[in-house]
Amino acid sequence: MRKRDRYVWAAIFNLTWYCIVSLVLTANDKIVPDSLTVAWFAAWTAELALLTNIKIKGKDD
Repeated sequence: MRKRDRYVWAAIFNLTWYCIVSLVLTANDKIVPDSLTVAWFAAWTAELALLTNIKIKGKDD
């Protein structure tokens, strides 16, 4: 397994456990701040894009 693949799997794992924890907290009447969720997904999406060399289209493309 290549080093890049390990990073991709780590990112997928981190996004998955965050979703599960958020759902569990919501089910137990706890509030997960929207800003935390936005920041978490933005950071990991950027990380995945950089690691896998995915081109993200902007408004200029």
